[in-house]
Amino acid sequence: MARRRWAMSWQARLAHWLLWLRFRRRSREMEAATPEAIAAEFSRMASSSRRWLPSPPRDLVVEATPRGEWLRLDGSKAVRSVFYCHGGGYFWGSPLDYRDFGWRLAQALEAEVFLLDYRLAPAHRCPAALDDSLSAWRALVADGLDPARTVMAGDSAGGGLALATLMALRDAGEPLPALACLISPWTDMTGAGASLRTRYRADPMLSPAGLQAAATLYCADEVPFDDWRASPLLGDHHGLPPTLIQVGGDEVLLSDSERLHARLAAAGVVSELRVWPGMYHVWHLGAAFVPEGRRAIGELAQFVARKMP
Repeated sequence: MARRRWAMSWQARLAHWLLWLRFRRRSREMEAATPEAIAAEFSRMASSSRRWLPSPPRDLVVEATPRGEWLRLDGSKAVRSVFYCHGGGYFWGSPLDYRDFGWRLAQALEAEVFLLDYRLAPAHRCPAALDDSLSAWRALVADGLDPARTVMAGDSAGGGLALATLMALRDAGEPLPALACLISPWTDMTGAGASLRTRYRADPMLSPAGLQAAATLYCADEVPFDDWRASPLLGDHHGLPPTLIQVGGDEVLLSDSERLHARLAAAGVVSELRVWPGMYHVWHLGAAFVPEGRRAIGELAQFVARKMP
């Protein structure tokens, strides 16, 4: 495990404060709300943030498909592919919300990036997202996607979804991508991570109550929280590809990453854990404004270049 050392930028400090104002200032009030109300309020705040993102570069080519969208930078030669599962607690998010981050990944990794569009809770419960991810992966492979030149990645709930997808593909005896990159992954819906308590005051965005609401909406009474399809941390990790895990030191989900790293290593999987002190949940999405977001994407690109030249 490696912990980055630096003085936080003023942009990161400002983003930390703004996130607290936007997401956590009303946390006590929201703890008494229903899961549906918590999800609706989070979705409203997260979706409204999209307007602050800059327009994508003019050379970005977007190809819509029934299962998501491909992002390619016109004139740039892609030497690898990325299969990306977006975050949002399984109840929010779309490829559009991740387009700014997606083109940055495409540029840094010299890749074409596929942003998965999966069904969301509460209309679609677990394992709907996993079924959609598997269906999309299989369709892309059938169309010529080379697993040996592909990275499977995701953030937050999408990080858990990417991990569950890898486990399901392995169990089915199907080709796995060459690498995995997980950003602030949510991998345990049981709420057993110690950081849910120890980092609660530090995290400006997520709360145990909010995570519990998302888990309830996704699983309901149909799938137990400790089922590996919902909590892939608790499953079998043998035979998975080399994995990079990035997580912020101020996250309530820090323990998910630390425990996953330990379990991957115990299963013989090459795993690298990068803890960024002071950083918040999926700070990469603010790369347009926060230098640490651009550095984290650069770190991810370096990992991929080392493992997949």
